[in-house]
Amino acid sequence: MWRVWTRLVIERPIVLSGRQAVVGHSVLHQNVAHPSFKTSIWSNRCLSISSIIANTHASAVQNKTIETKKSKDSQKTYSYDFLDFDNFLAQPGDRTSFGQSTRSGQRPTRTRRSRSRPAPRMGEIYSKEILLLDFQRISELEFISQNLGCDIIRNCGEPLRDVKPFQRVEMVHQFWSKLAARDYRFGVEHYNELLSVYNYCEHVFSPIEFLSNMKVKNIAPNKTTYVYLLEAYGLQGDIKAAGTILDYMKKEDMSISEAVYAALITGHARAGDVDNSYATFDLMRENNIMPSRTSYSALLKAVAEKGEWSALKKVFTMMADDHIIPDRYMYSSVIKSLSRAKRSFLIPKLLDDIDGKESIFQALRSTMIDLCNDGDLQGALFILKDIIQINTMAKSDDNFGNMTLRTLLRAVAKLPIEMKDKLDFIQDIEEMKLIDHPVLYDFLDVAHDNRDTDLAIACMQEMVRREISVRSHFAYPMFVQYRITQNIQGAVDLLHLMDSLKITTNKITYSIFMSCFGLNASLNDILSTIERHNIKVSLSLIGAFGTHLAKTSADSNVIVDKLLPKLNSEIIEKQSLGILESLKILNADGCLNYIKMLDSRNDMNSKIYSIVQELVTNFTNNDRVTEAEKFVEALLNEGLGKYVTSVVHTRVLSGLCRKMDEAAFFRYGRVMRDNKLSLDKYQYRVVLKMLAKLGKVDLAEKCFDELKGLNGLTNLCYSHLIFAYEKVKDYNNVLRLYDEMLEIGIQPISAASHIIIMALQRAGRDEEASALRSIESESKDIMAMNTFVEAAASRKEMEAALEKLAEIKAAGETPFPFAYLSLLKACRNEGDVEKAYKLYLEMKELNVNVPKLGFVILIGLFTDSQDYDRAREIFKRAIQEGKTPYLKSYEQIINLAIAKNDHDVAAKYVKYMREMFTVDYYEVQEILLTANLAANHVAIADNLYKQYLKSENSNRLIKRFKSLAKNCVRNNDVNKLLTLQEFTKRHHIPLDQAFLNEGLLLIHSNNNDINKGIDLYKHMKSINEVASERFIALLDSLLQKNNMDISEVLN
Repeated sequence: MWRVWTRLVIERPIVLSGRQAVVGHSVLHQNVAHPSFKTSIWSNRCLSISSIIANTHASAVQNKTIETKKSKDSQKTYSYDFLDFDNFLAQPGDRTSFGQSTRSGQRPTRTRRSRSRPAPRMGEIYSKEILLLDFQRISELEFISQNLGCDIIRNCGEPLRDVKPFQRVEMVHQFWSKLAARDYRFGVEHYNELLSVYNYCEHVFSPIEFLSNMKVKNIAPNKTTYVYLLEAYGLQGDIKAAGTILDYMKKEDMSISEAVYAALITGHARAGDVDNSYATFDLMRENNIMPSRTSYSALLKAVAEKGEWSALKKVFTMMADDHIIPDRYMYSSVIKSLSRAKRSFLIPKLLDDIDGKESIFQALRSTMIDLCNDGDLQGALFILKDIIQINTMAKSDDNFGNMTLRTLLRAVAKLPIEMKDKLDFIQDIEEMKLIDHPVLYDFLDVAHDNRDTDLAIACMQEMVRREISVRSHFAYPMFVQYRITQNIQGAVDLLHLMDSLKITTNKITYSIFMSCFGLNASLNDILSTIERHNIKVSLSLIGAFGTHLAKTSADSNVIVDKLLPKLNSEIIEKQSLGILESLKILNADGCLNYIKMLDSRNDMNSKIYSIVQELVTNFTNNDRVTEAEKFVEALLNEGLGKYVTSVVHTRVLSGLCRKMDEAAFFRYGRVMRDNKLSLDKYQYRVVLKMLAKLGKVDLAEKCFDELKGLNGLTNLCYSHLIFAYEKVKDYNNVLRLYDEMLEIGIQPISAASHIIIMALQRAGRDEEASALRSIESESKDIMAMNTFVEAAASRKEMEAALEKLAEIKAAGETPFPFAYLSLLKACRNEGDVEKAYKLYLEMKELNVNVPKLGFVILIGLFTDSQDYDRAREIFKRAIQEGKTPYLKSYEQIINLAIAKNDHDVAAKYVKYMREMFTVDYYEVQEILLTANLAANHVAIADNLYKQYLKSENSNRLIKRFKSLAKNCVRNNDVNKLLTLQEFTKRHHIPLDQAFLNEGLLLIHSNNNDINKGIDLYKHMKSINEVASERFIALLDSLLQKNNMDISEVLN
């Protein structure tokens, strides 16, 4: 919002005088400084805005002021005779030096700035990045005011944080050159600000040459300039030159202020004459200039650089006597002076004597960074310890200590010192136990921020040496940096380093590693690099290849051939399935190539058997038995049949039997025969089961006899043959097998028992049937009891099924899902919605897994009964359990939602349906069209057909309309069927009208409404519609029920 307000204020054609603008800025300063104005961010922005207004709208007065000032200065004469230097501090590579002359003349006419670019703000800039960004924005302005130019230069000095002094000087030279290149009009204020930056950074330069440069530019120095130059000589310890400047100031009748004395105090101290510093301080008092923080700060620095604690305490006592309280700048300068004098050990004493340190934390933090940049790590550590301890005792912001530490670590990371020295400093911090976690974590993070891979690697090595946990993601930023710089060798070396340090690598590690090769890198390029540099092959590496580079099966086979021979045999044995899945070749061809590769390895021969068995088992368990069949057949054809065990053949046969794929089953049997593989008893059992299901009784009997010879008969074998006899109604053989089972003491399974009971009843052996039924009903075997429930429900004996279900629960057992599923099917056949819902609630209560088909049945029941809430409840539960209902269930719930006018919910289900199934756009519109017709929303249906389906008329749509017509007949809904007929006629949909007329007549026949039936026939005749033979037959049947002859109607 403040940016908008800025533009409104600045871009309006408001005319302010320079005095109005400056006064307004002053008033705003006063208001913001008021205690009630507490929002610091807003206050800073207000001050920045007011600065811009003051800088911008005072242009006319400023020009006038400059001209007046020139006329006044021209009346005074300055001596430049002793100066002879030009182009001082020219920057190589820049277009001009900081002092390049500017064009004379009037300032260019200022035009309004575009509203799309807010006015830049220059308050106190605290970071290098923000300062550079703001300078870039300011450079885009058509006019830069004098004050804004001064702000740019000033902010390179003390306000700039965490930047070394020489870098500040470089920045101010750069900004000066950029401004000069724009023919910016420099004034004495700009040169004074430049001098202040020099002095703050203690930059060594020639004040004489500086004055010479000002003379060339025809800029007259003022008193502030000479004070700054005097201070510069003082910092350099050149008292003689400082005396020259002082004499000149006296000659020009310039008043000698406290700042002059402060500069002289510093100069004597830097010259090694502290006694004269004291004498100068006393002289200032004699000249009736009372000392303030300015002079005391100079004296403190002078004493501190000598490094005597007693003398330093004496000066602080003098300040207390003069009622002067040291501020943050004084403490900061004293600490820096102690550090410069190699007296860092005195810093803790000084810090202990400071009262209210919480108020100067930021200054201490900045001083700490300055000491670090100067190479005084011990002094910086003293300050860090003090800040964290005071912050902990005060129970202030917990993050302040961590933030201070991170700031120091950033400075240490950039120091041009040995890596070992940096790590030793980190260890010193940890030994002080200031932070409750390893500082190396923070230092590594700082290294990543600085994109210093060498430092990051050193940190990781140190962490491993000190047994600090190192995770694989610690290396991710380094890989990213190598990717940016396209340093493949660096990425390879980092992988080797992680391996040597035993740092676990994962799939993400290798994925980022591969990205270092660039987007155009081929699979062979990366594989050759891995081979050339002998990179360790792991499961994660193969997974990364599979995810990013295995685009075709050929690529996957190349990866198998190149990488898997180098993979550990134990990993291959345990993870073969995962390897093939990750490479997207978990199919017959991919598995065959994989086994071929393993066969070429001598260390894998004994392990291939279990791998083949695992792969085949996975295929059969996931309904991919065809792939299993192809895989085993390919192994046999390739001469690798030695790895195919009898268990594998049994599982393939079992899968084909379960799928009831007769052709594939017997084809596989021929393959086994062609390879001279004989069947064992387990395979004979599968064959018997398949033959029994197919009703091939003769072959089943032969298989049964083979099993008898192999002593492989079980109760299941007898039961399968009983099922085969039941299919052909051969109950005599059923009883023969039953008698044989009794002789050898084999109990039939429950499903076979019901067939035997029926056979016994047919043979008149009622007592045996009753006994067997009693045994079945009284059986306490949980499987037998659940099977009894299933059989009773399938025979529509619901009471007996429910009684047995209650018996299972009374025994403390939980009924099996298939028992509940059989009961739900019976409820569906009877249309008993309430009983089905009670069974569902019971399953929830007992935590019985509801099968997918169970949800489908319940959804169908509730949609048919128009029970919207329950249908949605069941559908939601199915989605939550990951048992996505069939497409038909989605259509049912969509139809019901539209029938209830809940189109938002219908749209939601359409979205889910499209996510789960391959449903094209037109099919969705067909579903919605049919649903709206069924709900009698004719207008919506018309609109859908005109917009989306007019040119389609697909067979799907015709089938849906026929299904809707059948439902109308089933529900005797004549009105809905008439609506459908009118719709198809209106839009010329090629739906057989005879089919619809037959449906209408069926409804009339069900209602025995002879009059409507005759009226329908008359209407058909009136519009020349031909009555089909089936229509005539239905009409004849209706008339005969009412004792009428069809000839009367036809004539």
